Amino acid sequence: MTGTGGKDMRRYRAVQGTEAGWQTEAVKTALRLFRGLFEKTDEEDEKTDASGEKTAVQEKGRICFPGFGIPVGNPTMADGQALEKNLKRVQRENGIIPMNSGLSAQEERCFTMEMPEGEGRFFVMLRMILEMNRALGLTKFIVAVPSVAARLSLEESVRKLSGYMTDLGYPDPEKCVFSFNSEHTGEISTRFVESKDLSVCIMNIQAFNRATNRLRAEDEYGQVLWEDICAVRPAVMVDEPCRIEGSGYSSKSLEAMKELNPLFTMRFESEPWKECNKIFSFPLKQALAEGAVRAPLAVPVPQKMPGEISEENPQAETEKQAETEKQAETEKQAETEKQTERIRAAVELHFQAQLSLFREGKRVKALTLIFTEAKKEQREKILAEFDREYIEAAARHQEELRPFFQTLQIPEAAGQPGAVRRVFLGLDRRGRERELDGWDSKESGSWRKRLTEDVNRGIGRLLREGEELKAFDRPESFLFVHPALREGCRNSNLFVICSLDTGSEYSCAREMERFLWPCEDQEGKAVTGGAASFFQIVGERGKRQEHFRGRPFEEGKAESLIQMAEWIQGLGEKGIAEAFSRLDTEEAAEVEACARRICTLLGCLEP
Repeated sequence: MTGTGGKDMRRYRAVQGTEAGWQTEAVKTALRLFRGLFEKTDEEDEKTDASGEKTAVQEKGRICFPGFGIPVGNPTMADGQALEKNLKRVQRENGIIPMNSGLSAQEERCFTMEMPEGEGRFFVMLRMILEMNRALGLTKFIVAVPSVAARLSLEESVRKLSGYMTDLGYPDPEKCVFSFNSEHTGEISTRFVESKDLSVCIMNIQAFNRATNRLRAEDEYGQVLWEDICAVRPAVMVDEPCRIEGSGYSSKSLEAMKELNPLFTMRFESEPWKECNKIFSFPLKQALAEGAVRAPLAVPVPQKMPGEISEENPQAETEKQAETEKQAETEKQAETEKQTERIRAAVELHFQAQLSLFREGKRVKALTLIFTEAKKEQREKILAEFDREYIEAAARHQEELRPFFQTLQIPEAAGQPGAVRRVFLGLDRRGRERELDGWDSKESGSWRKRLTEDVNRGIGRLLREGEELKAFDRPESFLFVHPALREGCRNSNLFVICSLDTGSEYSCAREMERFLWPCEDQEGKAVTGGAASFFQIVGERGKRQEHFRGRPFEEGKAESLIQMAEWIQGLGEKGIAEAFSRLDTEEAAEVEACARRICTLLGCLEP
């Protein structure tokens, strides 16, 4: 197997409808970086036995007992100026100004790719691994992720993308990718160290650290699994290393990865805090400008401050809430009214989003996420309030929605509110739903460990069902999720996110910062533009990111908006119709979506 050349690059085929141009370029950048560096010879990596078959080279000092294999490592990568030459070339081609004049001794084989986190990045990571296996002959990869939730999300992405990759002739990702289990370390030996085929091990860094002692300990045959892992020299992919490393380079997680003596390390970061030989850059601002991710937009809802009451209770207002009991009752009433207003806004925005998608001819199912940490009794009241609001909103939009179900050939939405909502809580070991009281507590111990396991199982279920919920065959469109499961809320078909209680405000802010990748239609293809280019946050009072909110509105700019409105009004119905006739279908849909968005931001939910 020789190093990658022009023939290998020409063989690359993008996944139609799923792979964006920047993702293709990211994968090709990695291939160009290592072009010509993996020249395999019989003396180095493989030997030929009497039958003509190739076998792995036995490591020095390792005794191979009957029934046990020997480590099968990655091919050797050439050292010296070739790698540095390739690095400078790809940096120049991608317009990246290097921080250093050359490869530093400390980070000689550590490289950085900048791109938004989430599903789109996981696609790049998986396709890169498969292409390196095909073009470079690499077989051993370790993917380090910062949390259990990130591991579960990556596992779900592997299942989702498996069909696309096998259609392109790659090995089945579901067969060659597995997650590390500290309770079954032998799997590392059989599936990773001794395997001659492509093997990708996903490790969340916490589990990796806890199991380090087991990996380093000698087994009954005197073998040390840790030494075998180091011997195969895996290529390491690190997702969001800043979350793993913490504030500096002294973290135990980073030290453990360095001891692996990896063939190379590829860091995937959304905002690189330390430049480590950056080879690719697709920052969040550029992703937003090109429509690669959907921008979150805040929808303000009138808030009643504690102590205020509705106009329907003037007697309590005149008493000025002198008594403590009446003060508590008033605060409770204000909280209930706040939740009602947010539910009403979320339901209305959901119907508007679905209608906008239908008008643009997009067979996309809109989902709405509602955070609430309410316990069972209070949650039942919230669901009852939702049912009332849903029935009223459905009655208003039913006639307008019905024709689209026939023209777009999709099942008609369920009329009963109980069928369109789904509650997600934690799960115990038996798969039963569990309330997550104390999920944000700082306490530790066995109780905290069990609660964390229940949360992770709940996140796993939310991620698994997320793909199914994108289909119109599933009637559920409103997801009531406990905020402890926020890491599992990465569904690309979310169009409205609502926070009902104070505990969920932080979760909502997290979702605003995460951003969402392009939504998918019923065929699983990415959809962009028009109503599919953003999603909305109801009632968010957290910090607002500059890259999507911009600076505070200046009063002086209102004049230009007024002039624009007067100009449109001056056209009249005939002039507007004539202007629209000069647009194609896509342009007209985009204009309509923008007009509706303006009305929403200015407080007119029904333009």
